[in-house]
This record gives sequence, C-alpha cells and structure tokens, in this order.
Amino acid sequence: MVDTGPWTVTDEASLVACYDQSVAHVYRYASRLTGNDRARTDDLVQDVYLGLVRSTREGGPTSVGLGWLCTSARHRFLDRLRGEAREERRLRLIVSPVDEAPIEVAEVAVSGLAELPDRERVALVLRYLDDLSVPEVAEAMGLSVHATESLLARARRRMRNQEVRDAGS
Repeated sequence: MVDTGPWTVTDEASLVACYDQSVAHVYRYASRLTGNDRARTDDLVQDVYLGLVRSTREGGPTSVGLGWLCTSARHRFLDRLRGEAREERRLRLIVSPVDEAPIEVAEVAVSGLAELPDRERVALVLRYLDDLSVPEVAEAMGLSVHATESLLARARRRMRNQEVRDAGS
C-alpha cells in the first residue's frame, strides 16, 4: 500500500523521507500529464520537489501529502502549457504577415492518451483522473466552460477514433 502522507517536512532528513516515499506516485501522475514524455516528466517532477525545498526553507507548509504534491505538479504543468501557448501566439504573429490566413495545423494521428495534443490530454487527465468538474477544469486551464466542454468532446472523439482504428488493425 502506498503511503500518501502527510509527511511533516521541516528539515533535510524529513524532506528526503517525503521524497523517497512519494516520488514514484508523483512521477506516474506527471507522466500522465506530459503524455509519457520522459524529459518533460523529469523536469516537472524536479520542479515539484524543488518548489517543496524552497517552500520549506521559506517556512511554507510543513505537512505535505500526495494531494499537495500532485496539485503542485498540475499547476506547474498548466503554467508551462499556458506559457508555451503564449509563446506560440507570439511566434505566429512574428512569422506570419497580418494579411495572411492563419496557418492550418495538420491533424496528427493519435494512438492513445500520450498522442493527444497537450491541451486535450490535460483536459482529460483533469476531468477523469483528477475527477474535477467541467467548471473546475475550465478554471484550471483558463478557459470558459463552453470551450472546455468542446475541448473534452474533441479529446474523447480522438480517443474513440483511435480505439476504432486500433481495433481494425
């Protein structure tokens, strides 16, 4: 059985104990968020524990459980995703002249959750793995409820289409 904490983190020894007992679970969760992208997962997990170290040094929470660690991973991942989206919009403005039509992004073949676009994968993870309501997913992703419902519908449709293709193979 997995020890879900909470762990009292006040010094280096208690931080190491918390890490040892929780890192496998946090890594699995982060891996789902990143679509099993090992480099992104490693970076995300590292950021979570580095944040815990900083928080501990600054007198932050001393009682930490898996929920806190996974929520930290989710927030950090969503922050990165938003930052990447902002950067992509900036690059489009720089690269494509204003009078040109927006660049069409080719649809990619999907084969499971790992192959979904980041936003769709994150929406599904938040909705079905974290069991958040649609309004909670919308808030976490910085979207309207309607946009989130559409995003979830697209993601589910992609997953169904992939299942049909895999079954026909």
